[in-house]
Amino acid sequence: MGTYFNGLSANQNRDGAIYPGFISTKSKLYFYDLFKDVDVEGCLEIRGKRIFLFGKNNKHISITFYKDDVPFVLAKSNRIRMEDRRLYSSKTDIKILWKSDSISHPQLKLIYSDELQSLSFERLNKSLGSSPIRSSYHHLDCYFERMVLYKDSASINFYNTKGPDRAPALLESFDFFNEQRYQDIATMAKRHPAFILQSLSRAHQGEKNFHISEVAKHYGYSELDASNLMTDFTILGFVGFDLSTNSILIKDKLFEFLQARLKKRDYDGLKIISRAEILPAAKLDFTSGDLFVSGIAMVELSDSNKVAAFPYDGYLVIHENRNFTFDGILNTGNFTLFGKQLEFVYDPFEVNLIKIDSMQYSIPSGFKNEDDVDVDWTVKTVISDLVGKLYIDAARNKSGLKPELAYPKIHSFEDSYIYYDKVKDGVYKRPVFSFKVDPFQLDSLSILSTESLEFPGNLNAPTIAPAFRDTMRLNENLELSFSHPIPNRYPVYEGRGEFTNNLYLDNKGLRGEGTIYYLNSVTTTDSIFFYPYRALAHAKSHSITEQIAPTDCPKSTVEDASIDWRAFDDQFQSWNRDSFYETYKQSYVFDGTMILSPKALTAAGELYFDNALSISKEFILQSQDFTADHSEFNLFEQDGVSKILRAKDTYSAMSFSDRFGSFETLSDTVSFELRKNKYDLYFELMEWDSESKTIEFSQFSSDKARLVSVDTYQDSLQFYASAAHYDLNNYELDVSGVTEILMSTVTIEPDSSSLKILANGKMERLVNANFWVDTQTLTPYEFYNAELDILSAGKFKGSALFDYIDLEGEIQSIYFSTLEKDGDIVKGTAYISEDDNFHLDPYFGFKGKVILDSSKDFLTFDGFTRVYLACDKLNRTWIPFTDEVDPENVFIDLNPDMRLTDRQQWHAGIMISHSPTVCYPAFLSGPKHVNDYDALSVDGFVHFDDSNWEYIIGSKEKIEDVNASGNVAIYNPEECTLYTEGNLNLGVDAGMLKVEALGFLAANFTEQSIEGKLDFGLDFLLHRKASKFLYKQLKKSSLTVKTNQSSALHQRMLKELLGRRKLKKYNRKKKKGRRFLPSELEHTFYFPQLYMSWNRQSASFISSTKIPLNNINGRKIDRIVDGIVEFRPHAQGDEINIYLEISSEDYYYINYRRGVMKLISSHQKFNNYIASSPMRLSNLSGTKETGPFRYEIGNLKQMQKFLNRVKWVE
Repeated sequence: MGTYFNGLSANQNRDGAIYPGFISTKSKLYFYDLFKDVDVEGCLEIRGKRIFLFGKNNKHISITFYKDDVPFVLAKSNRIRMEDRRLYSSKTDIKILWKSDSISHPQLKLIYSDELQSLSFERLNKSLGSSPIRSSYHHLDCYFERMVLYKDSASINFYNTKGPDRAPALLESFDFFNEQRYQDIATMAKRHPAFILQSLSRAHQGEKNFHISEVAKHYGYSELDASNLMTDFTILGFVGFDLSTNSILIKDKLFEFLQARLKKRDYDGLKIISRAEILPAAKLDFTSGDLFVSGIAMVELSDSNKVAAFPYDGYLVIHENRNFTFDGILNTGNFTLFGKQLEFVYDPFEVNLIKIDSMQYSIPSGFKNEDDVDVDWTVKTVISDLVGKLYIDAARNKSGLKPELAYPKIHSFEDSYIYYDKVKDGVYKRPVFSFKVDPFQLDSLSILSTESLEFPGNLNAPTIAPAFRDTMRLNENLELSFSHPIPNRYPVYEGRGEFTNNLYLDNKGLRGEGTIYYLNSVTTTDSIFFYPYRALAHAKSHSITEQIAPTDCPKSTVEDASIDWRAFDDQFQSWNRDSFYETYKQSYVFDGTMILSPKALTAAGELYFDNALSISKEFILQSQDFTADHSEFNLFEQDGVSKILRAKDTYSAMSFSDRFGSFETLSDTVSFELRKNKYDLYFELMEWDSESKTIEFSQFSSDKARLVSVDTYQDSLQFYASAAHYDLNNYELDVSGVTEILMSTVTIEPDSSSLKILANGKMERLVNANFWVDTQTLTPYEFYNAELDILSAGKFKGSALFDYIDLEGEIQSIYFSTLEKDGDIVKGTAYISEDDNFHLDPYFGFKGKVILDSSKDFLTFDGFTRVYLACDKLNRTWIPFTDEVDPENVFIDLNPDMRLTDRQQWHAGIMISHSPTVCYPAFLSGPKHVNDYDALSVDGFVHFDDSNWEYIIGSKEKIEDVNASGNVAIYNPEECTLYTEGNLNLGVDAGMLKVEALGFLAANFTEQSIEGKLDFGLDFLLHRKASKFLYKQLKKSSLTVKTNQSSALHQRMLKELLGRRKLKKYNRKKKKGRRFLPSELEHTFYFPQLYMSWNRQSASFISSTKIPLNNINGRKIDRIVDGIVEFRPHAQGDEINIYLEISSEDYYYINYRRGVMKLISSHQKFNNYIASSPMRLSNLSGTKETGPFRYEIGNLKQMQKFLNRVKWVE
C-alpha cells in the first residue's frame, strides 16, 4: 500500500529521474533476504530507477547481516539507498558482533556490494564520524579510516588514509590518560566540562541518561552548543549520543578519566601508532581474535620506567585485553634486549622473555654531550639465549604514580651464554665455544650500577681445553673478560700438545702467552690465539731437532716466526718473518713455511743451495735430500745474481750427497727457460750434473719437444727437437733431432737435423738446408742448397737454388743470391745473363732480373725477352718485359710504355719506312729506320700457340678468341708468315684528307709480299653537284654486280662499328636492295672489302681492278666498278689515286697529294662543276699540322701517266 505519482521532467539523465515514484504508507516493512543473508526493516520509496528505505518520524531503520544464520553486523540509519545490487548509507551506527564482544562506531558510511559480497565502512571525520572504532575484545579505541570485510572471509581489514599528508592510525587503551589530553578538554569551557557533566550525574543521584535540553540547562548552553559538546565527548568515549532522540548516556570512561586525573585510580599511557606504508594497515582474525598491525615504530610501555618496545619491520600482534607479541627490541634504561616472540601481558604489566637473542647494557661515561646530557658507553659483550621476564612495574602501578624502586627488573630463569661467533669471521662456532652464564637477577634497573656487574659461569671449549669456572667482569675495553693462570703444562686439543703460562678471554677470543710442546719441536710464544680446531701464534723461537725416525727430517731453526697449529689435522705450521730458517748440516737457507706432522716435514717456499734456488709449495725435506712437487728451479752464475736457467712447475729430486738433480715437467705448458740464450725448452726431463757443469735435456716419450725463442727481436721463433746438450762453461746449446723448422708459411729442413743456439741466443747459420713455402700459389716454391740466417719467427735472410720447370718439364736452376722472409712472404732476387741461355719456355728467351714474391702465383721476370723461334728475315730484338710468368702458359705483356729509346724500339704489325719507301712486316722486331711508323700496329700480350705452332700478339681476349674485337698479329715461324688484322694507320701524312681503313694484311717474310682486304673510306671536300653527277652516272649505268660484304672478318668488323642490331638491319636492307645506310658507313668514297697489295716497284698499295664502291657522300651505290685505287705513302705527303671507269666513254680520275685534290672526267659537265667552283667552296685553310686543302680540275696527261704506271688495260 502506498502512493504512486508520475510526471514529466526536463532532466534527460535517467540516473537522476524522479518519475515514476512510489512511497509506501506503512510505517515499517520487513524485507527478509533482500540480498542473501541481508534483512532490512523500514519504509519503501521509489524514485525513477532508485529505491530508498527510510524511517518515518525520524525513526531509524535497521539492517542485519548474517553469518552462518547468526546476526553478524547490526546497522542503524535514517535512510538507505539501494541501486545496482548495492546498499548505500551515509550515517550508520554499526556494531560487528563477535563472540561476546563487538566492534562498534556511532556514525560510519556504509557500502554493501552484493556482487562483491563486500561490506565497507568509512569514517566521515566530522561530527560523530570522528569517533574511534571501539574494540571491546582488545580494549582499544582504533582510529582507522576504513574497514572492509567480505562475507566469506574470516577477517576484517583496516585501512588508513593514503597520500603524503595522511594522518597515522592510532590505537589507544581504554585506560589511557595523560595530562595533555585533560588540558585539551579544559579549553572547551571556563570550568572543566568533564567535571560539569559529572556534577550533572551526581545532582540526579548517579543518573546517566539525559536529554540534550537537560544538559544545555545544566551547562547554561544553548541546545546547539550542548549538542556540539556532547558530540566531542562522544568522540572521546565519554558519552553515547543518540541524535535521533537527542539523548545522551554518560559512560564509565568519563568517571574513570576524572579519577585518574585526581590520582585516585591507576591508568596507563598505552597507545600504538601505525604509519603503515603497505595495505591494509591492520587485519583482525575473527577465529583467533588477533589483530595484526603494521607500520609501528615504537610502543611506549612505561614512561616513568623508560620501558619501550621497537618491533622489527614495524609489526606486532595484539591479543585480548591489550596483550601483544612481537619480534624486536625491548629497551629499559641502560638495558636493551633483542629477541623474538616477546610477549607483553597487560594485567601483570610484564614481558615474557621467551627467546632473547641477546642482552646488551651500558655504563655511565662521566661525560656530557654538547646538549649537557649524560653520555653512556655501551658494553661490547652481549649475553645471549636469555629466558626470563622483564617486570615493567607493579601490576597496580601502570601509571608509575607510586615510586616502586625494585622496578623495572630482569630475572633470568635458565643458563644464558656469551658467544664469540662473530670473532674472526665466525671461527668460534656456538656449539664448540662459549661462556655459560649462571641464572641471574637484575633488580632496580633504573638505579643499578652497571659498571660493577659480574657474571659467574663456565668456559665451554671442549675441543681446546677441559671446562673450568671463572667470572666475567668488565675490563677497560668495555668488554666482559677473564684472566686464567696455568701453573704447569696444560694438555690442549685433546692431548695433541701441551701449553703453559696464561689464558685470557675477551671479545677477541681465547688467547694466551707461553710455550707450546709438539712432537720434536719447541715453540716459545708471546701471543697465541686458541680457536676450536687450531691455534695461531707469534713465536719468538721455533726449533725442530734432526731425526731419522719416526720422521726423517733435517735440523731447522728460526727466530721470529708465525705459527698455525692445526691440531686435529696433525699439522704444526710455521713461517719465518724477518729472518730465514737455517736448515740441513750445510746451513742452507730456507724462506717460507714448514709443516711438521707425524709423517713428514713438508715445506713451501724458497730453498737456497749451491748457486741454485728451488721454489715450491710441496717440499718434502729429509736429512740429506729433498723432493719438491710443482716446483720452480733457478740456476745462477757464480755471482749468485745473473740467472742462467729457470724451470717452473716441475717435480724436483735433489741429492746433496751425489750433487745430482733431476727435474721433470708436469704439463705440456711447462718449459725450461735458458735466460742467457733467451730460449724456452719444453722438454720433459732435465738432468743437472753440478760436478761436470752440464745439463741434458730429453723426452720420456717419442714426441719431440718444442724450443721457443723469447728474444723480442726473434718474435717467438720455435722448432721441435728430440734432445739437447747444454754446456755451462760456454753456454752453447747443441740441439739434435730437428727435422724441420716451421715458420709462418715456410718449412726449413736443417742439414743432419741438427743446429746450435749460441750464447747470445742467435741460431748458428744453417748450411745446405732445404726449405719450401706453404702457399696457395700455383707455383710450389721449393729451395735447396740454402744458406740461411734465421733472425726471427717470421724472418730470415740467405741464398738458395730454385728449379724453374717449363711446360715441357725442362729444369733450369735459378740461383737466388738474396732471399729474405719478412712476415708471411718470402722475397728474393736472381740475375740471369744472356750467356745463361735461359728461356721462359721453348719459345721465349730471357735475360735480366728474376724477382721472387711467394704471395704471387709465379716468379716475376724483370728484364728482356725475345722470340726463341725466328725466320732469317725476322729482325728479332730483346724486348723490355716485367711480369709474372706462368711457365706452362707464357703470356708476354707488351706494355708500350716499356719500349726503349727511339733508336731501340720494337714493333709488331706492318711497318712503313721512307728513304726509300718500303712496307715490311715486323714481329717483336726493331725498325729499319728510326722514323718508321706502324701502318697496322698490334700490342697487348704475346703468346705461343703450340697447337697451331704460332706466336700471337693481341689482347688476352683476342688471343683466346680470334673473333673478339681488337688488333691481332699472328706469326708462323715455320712458314715465315705474318697475319695482321684490325684498324690501319694510313693517311698519316695525308693532311686534311681523312683515311679510315680496317681489315687484314698478310705478309710473307720469304717472298717479301704483303696483301689483304680493307674497308677503305676517304673523306674530303668535294663539289656537291659534282658528286651528285657521279652518283647519277653510276646509278643509271648497266653495272649490276653488288659489293660482297658477307665475309666473316668483314661482318665482325662491321659489328664492332655498328653494333649487332644495326648490322642486322643493314644486312637485311642490303639483301632486299634498299637504300638504308648507317651513318657510320657514310664517306666521300667508301670501298668495302677492297683487295690491296704492296707493290715494291711503285712503293704503294694498289687495289685490284674490280672496285667495290658502297656509297658516295652517303648516297648508296653498292656496285662493283671497274677501276683502280692506289695509296702511296710518302714522307712529303701521302698520295692517293682513284680511277673509276663506268664505260670507255665514262670515266673519272682523282689524284690527291700534299693538300691538293685534282679531279678530271670524260664528262665536261663534271669538269665544269670542278673548274667553276669558287675558291670559298673549294678551299679549306686547315691547321698547322694538317696544312690547307683545295680541289681543282685535273689533266688527262697525269691520268694517263698513272694508268700506265699501274699497267691499266682497257
